[in-house]
Amino acid sequence: MRKISFGENGNLWLEKRLARIRLNKIIGKLRTVKPLAKIADLGAGYNGQMLIKIVELFPDIETAAGLDLSVAPTAANAKIKLIAADLNKPLPLNNNVFDAVISAAVLEHLKDSRFTVNEIFRVLKTGGSFLLTTPAPRAKKIL
Repeated sequence: MRKISFGENGNLWLEKRLARIRLNKIIGKLRTVKPLAKIADLGAGYNGQMLIKIVELFPDIETAAGLDLSVAPTAANAKIKLIAADLNKPLPLNNNVFDAVISAAVLEHLKDSRFTVNEIFRVLKTGGSFLLTTPAPRAKKIL
């Protein structure tokens, strides 16, 4: 289980590369989500780097929430709200709010991923999209 947020104390080159690959996959999937006005990223990292790129690419996004163990005091984009939260506990988000929720390489770090997935479906709008990535079995040796 991680003790700090992604990007809080710098990143290894491999982590940066993997994050870029995940971002490209997620962007491709987000292009199919309609409407895409409200989005949440669980495990957004200290600065919400993925959300920053997504908000830049999708101008129709009105609100983006980035949750992680620790977050920067302010986000680099006014549409983004960074929220310090333990994803092993109930999410500090209202029910039925988000058009899409992202969880990129996060669930494998949690105590009870089933609990967190239930929380994700609680905050997703009916018909919303849940975009999930986890490491491939082959990657376990490298990671």
